[in-house]
Amino acid sequence: MNKKSPAILVSVILAPVILALVMFLAACGSSSMPAGYSEISTAQALERISADNEILILDVRTPNEFAAGHLPRAVNIDMNLQNFDRLMYNMDKEKTYLLYCRTGRRSGIALEIMMKQEFKSVLHMKDGIRQWTKEGLPLEK
Repeated sequence: MNKKSPAILVSVILAPVILALVMFLAACGSSSMPAGYSEISTAQALERISADNEILILDVRTPNEFAAGHLPRAVNIDMNLQNFDRLMYNMDKEKTYLLYCRTGRRSGIALEIMMKQEFKSVLHMKDGIRQWTKEGLPLEK
């Protein structure tokens, strides 16, 4: 009778289990966004801005931060305003928006608000204007 070593038996049995566990954990860790919502890099943001003049660019930083430099065509709506939710509620939900702040934290919160208010298409520049500036991309003042 052909006897197999216990190490081979354990590896044959455990390999598929470990693979399934890794795939499960990878799926749990990925952030899936609803249809119409995307997190994009600064390079992707520049590409989209250049290709589509209809995208509305929202800078959710403070007015002072905005005045120091912002993306071309950006409009400033300060995330810290008490009526920020209401300002967003009154915007056209059918348009495509590109959303950013300094690092992505405030714009991430604004993105959640826009999701709750059922905006149809929102692009979130996840690394913010800090990364945009680091890459030497164009700013307006």
